[in-house]
Amino acid sequence: MNLIDKKKSKVEEMMRSEICAATCRLISGTTLYEMKMSDIAEEAGVSKGTLYNYFSSKEDLVLTIIEDINKRASAFFDPILEDASLSARERLIKYLRAHFEFAETHRSWLLLFVGAEKEFPVLSEQRKQHIDRKRAVFLSLFKDGIEKEGWIVDNPETRAWMIGLIIMELIMELICNPENSPGSDEVIDVLVNSINLGIKDNN
Repeated sequence: MNLIDKKKSKVEEMMRSEICAATCRLISGTTLYEMKMSDIAEEAGVSKGTLYNYFSSKEDLVLTIIEDINKRASAFFDPILEDASLSARERLIKYLRAHFEFAETHRSWLLLFVGAEKEFPVLSEQRKQHIDRKRAVFLSLFKDGIEKEGWIVDNPETRAWMIGLIIMELIMELICNPENSPGSDEVIDVLVNSINLGIKDNN
């Protein structure tokens, strides 16, 4: 790729990023169903024709944003799970805390996902798969603690299922009703205490 092509690619990437960001800014004041492509174009400072040069439809735009959210989430969570310097307990608590940090800093992006799920049923299956992956991560963390640190966990599969469901519901509440949600520190304390009730050290 020559210099001109590189610059063109960079401009296109920046334009797509700005259009996605504009969509997320708008979602806070309306619903995805009510949002028109012309509204998004105006917010992004481009013509409607330019918008369609980058995204063929609102669904195409939304799916692109959700793909970006997933990439951001992986970049945010994976280092915690891969940090060998942390104990299993520390990794579990840090992983829980990270969910609230991510939700607070990406609220508009995640709010769009909530609205998109209602308009695009295909996303309901994605959400189910996401919850299943979260449960698998919690189960892996429990097993790691059992094998390496001698935890005793009653019904780890069931506990992982419950914690995965609880954390997703709490994050959903934080995204949709932040003014009525308890502080993240308070929620984390409750979650950690509930986990500690089911985890005991052999020592």
